[in-house]
Amino acid sequence: MDVNVLYNFNIEKEIDTICERVDELRGLENEVLNIKKYIKPCIYYKDMNIKSIEKDNVVLDEIEIDSAYLAKGLSGCHKITLIALSIGDELPKYSQEKYLSCELKKSSIADILGSHAVEIVIDKFHNYLVGKNLLKGVHSSLRFSPGYGDWDLRYQKNILDILKTHEDINVSSNFLLQPVKSVTAIVGWSYQIKETNYPTGYKSEICKGTNTCSNCRTWACKK
Repeated sequence: MDVNVLYNFNIEKEIDTICERVDELRGLENEVLNIKKYIKPCIYYKDMNIKSIEKDNVVLDEIEIDSAYLAKGLSGCHKITLIALSIGDELPKYSQEKYLSCELKKSSIADILGSHAVEIVIDKFHNYLVGKNLLKGVHSSLRFSPGYGDWDLRYQKNILDILKTHEDINVSSNFLLQPVKSVTAIVGWSYQIKETNYPTGYKSEICKGTNTCSNCRTWACKK
């Protein structure tokens, strides 16, 4: 299955009304209007078959993932869509430039806008995939990303390698995405309606214990 790439995925309507929905941006319509041009989404995605799912392991066409959290979340699925997306580097660069020039309000507005924009892109794209697959009688799982539950952040690099995103999205030595307003994710597909709650469980069931509870990244599990 080929890698698909979408540039300039249209979220203009959502950005134009974002100040009505985000308290931190309320009353800042003019400021958002002036910088929304720096949001330039790109989306890489690829469908893969699921070869097997064990208690703490998922085997796909091109990658094997050790994660009880993901195995539980994808239970009953026969394929997945692997996703990496970003709003580009222009808005984060703008925010950093304003921060360095002590224009802290402008920097903060850009940062907040960027954080919400990337969530808008992934949510809207996920909904697009849901609609496309429902026509085939296939239902979506919840969306899962590295760093949640026991799915190690190092898999960010594997995902980018498979999707060949390096022209637009890269990963640091600490496995953080660059540009910073970027996301990697997996969505599972099943012929049965999927669970609407994220997997939970005790340490022995869903977390390998590599993090203490106080350092838990997401509280996705109940250790």
